[in-house]
Amino acid sequence: MLPYWAIFILASLAAIGAKPLRRIRRDGTVPVRFKPSWLFVIFAITLFVGLRYQVGGDWYAYVRIFDQSQFLSPEEAISRGDAGYWALNYLVGQSGGSLVWVNLAAGLLFAVGTTIFCLSLPRPWLALAAAFPYVIIVVGMGYARQGVALGFVMTGLVALSRERFIRFLVWVAIGALFHKTAIVMIALGAASVNKNRFLWIPIIGLAGVGGYMVFLADYADQMIAGYIGADYTSSGALIRISMNMIPGFLFLIYRKRFVVSEAASKFWTVAALLSSALFVAIFAGVPSTALDRMALYLLPLQLFVFSHLPYVLGRTGRQQTSVTLGILAYYAIVLFVWLNFAAHSQWWIPYRIWPEIA
Repeated sequence: MLPYWAIFILASLAAIGAKPLRRIRRDGTVPVRFKPSWLFVIFAITLFVGLRYQVGGDWYAYVRIFDQSQFLSPEEAISRGDAGYWALNYLVGQSGGSLVWVNLAAGLLFAVGTTIFCLSLPRPWLALAAAFPYVIIVVGMGYARQGVALGFVMTGLVALSRERFIRFLVWVAIGALFHKTAIVMIALGAASVNKNRFLWIPIIGLAGVGGYMVFLADYADQMIAGYIGADYTSSGALIRISMNMIPGFLFLIYRKRFVVSEAASKFWTVAALLSSALFVAIFAGVPSTALDRMALYLLPLQLFVFSHLPYVLGRTGRQQTSVTLGILAYYAIVLFVWLNFAAHSQWWIPYRIWPEIA
């Protein structure tokens, strides 16, 4: 457990020691600037995620994908579901590489997207510390395909907050190449349309229909059978959905205090309402696995809300520091509970490095 706690503590200390305010533009956006410290963050996350060995609940599933990809032709590789991930495996294998290089490439894509999103927020180090217990450890390390997809989605959300809808659509589409479920984010993006609604809503609608036809249509029956029709539940789904609902509830209460663009405010309002709907749905008998997978793409809501919360709730520097410490204590509890009591955390413990590199 030591590596997990060491990284979380370092991120938390950086969050506490960071300057109390970042420059926010008049439109509510924050300039994204890659300082050397954040380039190191990308490097560190890439290595931490990419060099793992037999870590993560889906580890052997990804081993099978890598092995199977080596018996495919290039055309067959890109015709599989999640074509981007299969193509990555195929290219690495044909180049003489092993699964570690696939994981490093996936880790890099995930790390860049996560970092860009954190840097777009008022307190990026606090956002990074909040991301570590679940976004980085569980999704980035456990669900490699969805981790990459989430990285591209987060990059798209930064573009969306600046009302750059075409860029948002492009980033989501790239993410869907690694996990097709990312395409559902287009529907949420439509909610943030502010200017030229009569132009953009049809465009986003067509993009959503096109995305469904390209990424989901051929796999709809399989996904329904796997996520909805199957008689099983996702362990810990209620806790994870609750973790999205809490910041969503806070955003809905204090929405007017968040200094964000109008497009971002609309998007996060819909995301907050959806997080509450998922919480209700799980008690209404909707299969938790389907809800859990959908909730993965709402994880950025936690980083967004908690990065703003010190300014929303605190008027003085001391109050803001107290809120920051409270958020970090909350995520320390999350990390402790997950490492010690989660049903599948044994797949992450101990953290191992690829044997040929160690």
